[in-house]
Amino acid sequence: MAGLLGSVIASRLEYDLILCGDGSSDRYSQQVGPRLAEKLGIPVVTAVVGLELESDRIIAERKLETNLEVVAVKLPALLTVLPDLNTPRIPGLRDTLDAAKKPVVTIAAAELPPVAAALIETVALQGLVLERNCVQFGADANAIRQLVETLRKSGAVG
Repeated sequence: MAGLLGSVIASRLEYDLILCGDGSSDRYSQQVGPRLAEKLGIPVVTAVVGLELESDRIIAERKLETNLEVVAVKLPALLTVLPDLNTPRIPGLRDTLDAAKKPVVTIAAAELPPVAAALIETVALQGLVLERNCVQFGADANAIRQLVETLRKSGAVG
């Protein structure tokens, strides 16, 4: 997917900033954005939750597991964004009618460049099963000790 997108973007569009969702139809493997940036030869910043434009660069906040990282990247660049970045507004009737008048660019299959075969083949897809113990504890000191001991026995805490 990224190879085809990269070929079309490089041959047809001028850009300074490309925004991609964090996960997509790539089974949420979070590969389209970084692979597209590699194909285009531009820097990528992933998991963006905040951004600010400063002349020829973007200041982006990245959400990591336990904290936020602030990075600066020169344009042109590609960002993969998390839903936390923005709460979209519901379009009004006028916006919806105006959208219908926007031009649609269609690219025929014959115009698309050839794309190399995928290097990864999905051979199986299986859902994960989450098992829960559903143990309830009270709020007194003895119940809290029981909770801690149960977490230790399960290996959740050391």
